[in-house]
Amino acid sequence: MRKRVWIDSQTEEEIKRGITEAKDLSEYDSLSDSAYLRAKEDYLIGINFSRLLSIIYGRRVAKQINEEKITVSVGRVMTCVLGMVVSREREIRNFVKTSYYKVIGEFGGDKTFKAEWKVSEKSKMFESPKLYSDNGFKKEDDAKEFIVSLGGKKATVLEVKKSKTKENAPLLFNLAEIQNECTKRFKIKPDETLSIIQELYEKKLVTYPRTDARVLSSAVVKVISKNLNGIAKGFKDEEISGYIKKMVDEKYKTDLSKTKYVDDSKITDHYAIIPTGEGFGNYDKLQDLQKNVYKLIVKRFLAIFYPPAEFSKISVTVRNRKRRI
Repeated sequence: MRKRVWIDSQTEEEIKRGITEAKDLSEYDSLSDSAYLRAKEDYLIGINFSRLLSIIYGRRVAKQINEEKITVSVGRVMTCVLGMVVSREREIRNFVKTSYYKVIGEFGGDKTFKAEWKVSEKSKMFESPKLYSDNGFKKEDDAKEFIVSLGGKKATVLEVKKSKTKENAPLLFNLAEIQNECTKRFKIKPDETLSIIQELYEKKLVTYPRTDARVLSSAVVKVISKNLNGIAKGFKDEEISGYIKKMVDEKYKTDLSKTKYVDDSKITDHYAIIPTGEGFGNYDKLQDLQKNVYKLIVKRFLAIFYPPAEFSKISVTVRNRKRRI
């Protein structure tokens, strides 16, 4: 009998677990079937249509771009993605910028605050054709004229509303999400990000990189404290140590079982990319960019244990004399 070992990281513990929990090959028949179907689609769509369109349009396209000959490539994935890129590019090229003008007022005596004007049903500008939106004018002159009409008049605070909102940490990284984040932060291409994370994976620092999931499985979350403890004891970084110290001092909960970060239904092959809590002997040998990417993964991981961020919002409605402006 042959069995398949399925692991999510290169750590000794994970490899032993994979061997212990190895399943019969028949358990993965569905994955085999899907791979076979993709291969058939690649042949039927990719190979056949690439040949057909190259014969029909190859010379014409080559002439347009001053090449001797060219192959028109068609693919199961690439053609769909290219269509999405072209559609988005057309939207960008056809976008027309429209300027509009807001009215910002400053109120108070010794202590002042700024407020943005917004039209209401009681305003003299309600449904005026001069407005671009409910908080802006189409023309600068109209906005200035409106400001002049308010000049020298006292405003009365009509209403003050205070509220608090909470925001949880974002979901964990999958490959696409961290590629996007690294492009923004470090200005590197997606394939370079993948190469870096692949190396971190091979050095036992992070879990399997080629994953679509942004959540953890119910099985791995039961032993997630091992990852946390490993980072706390082995990762000598002042910034990360500060985050962990805060978690310990304020006694943050580490039970994620009933949170949005755990969902077996959203995991097909592998769970999200997280630090293993091991492999720190290899960390010092990494280049600065690799270290930064690793720290990014660690910080996203630690964030899910933190309580929601709280924001205070204050909404003030002011009135110009006897009517709202």
